[in-house]
Amino acid sequence: MIQSKHSFYQVAENSPDAIYVAVNGHFSYVNPAALRLFGARSAEELLGRPVIERVHPDHRAAAMARIARRYAGSEDTPAREKTYLRLDDTPVPVEISAVPFRYGDEDGGLVFVRDISRHKQTDEALYRERLFLRHVIDTSPNLIFVKDRDGRFLLANEALAQAYGTTVDGLQGRTDADFNPNAEEVAAFLAADRQVMESR
Repeated sequence: MIQSKHSFYQVAENSPDAIYVAVNGHFSYVNPAALRLFGARSAEELLGRPVIERVHPDHRAAAMARIARRYAGSEDTPAREKTYLRLDDTPVPVEISAVPFRYGDEDGGLVFVRDISRHKQTDEALYRERLFLRHVIDTSPNLIFVKDRDGRFLLANEALAQAYGTTVDGLQGRTDADFNPNAEEVAAFLAADRQVMESR
């Protein structure tokens, strides 16, 4: 048992992810990564304090309800996204998973926390880039499109939609044949598109 505890703490102390143990809703152990996550200089700044204080107010009611269900054995413990607060109340998005346990007459939880703020920032930057690209595509007077090998439109701009008398959404998944009655012209378009794909 002592060897098991020693092994746990050895792993936890060197984990890049935050790990903490809560007993009756209060911090009873925090690893170095948890100190960094919460912006604490020492474990004493967290130990004995209610964990719920470090949960964003918007998430507290849902967190308390999940904890109650978890200890009642009616909820599993998949990883969840939520927002924690550093000690200076700066919000930090995290993904957490928890394992409930009983410690004598007390409820406990072993909690694993991953800081996903960089992931969120990357997603947001990618979303902004896509919006910008979409704006450039839609404001271009040139016909811009992407097709698959069967000639179905995967992406199209406003200029092409107007040329075909439809909307950008109306082009998605459809082909030139859906809008152009000239079969020879449609076949020529498809042949040209495939030549571009094959020649790259």
